[in-house]
Amino acid sequence: MQIYGAVFMNNILGFVVISILIYMREITWEFSADVLVVAIVCAVTGLTASFRPTFPLWTSFPAYLMYLVALLLVFVLKDVLNYV
Repeated sequence: MQIYGAVFMNNILGFVVISILIYMREITWEFSADVLVVAIVCAVTGLTASFRPTFPLWTSFPAYLMYLVALLLVFVLKDVLNYV
């Protein structure tokens, strides 16, 4: 259970630091599609991980498949739907 707390704190710290840098340097944000896809993948992975403490080997295949789905979703959002 400590690993989930550490991962959560690491992600929040990274998000806050990047957000502050973007705000302070007035950088143009052009990564909404990428962040949306990462949030979707994290939500799906987090929901599946919340039901079991250990995982059999077969659960790694859907995890690898999520990578391909994420690439496809970024392509569709950016190039097909022109979502910035």
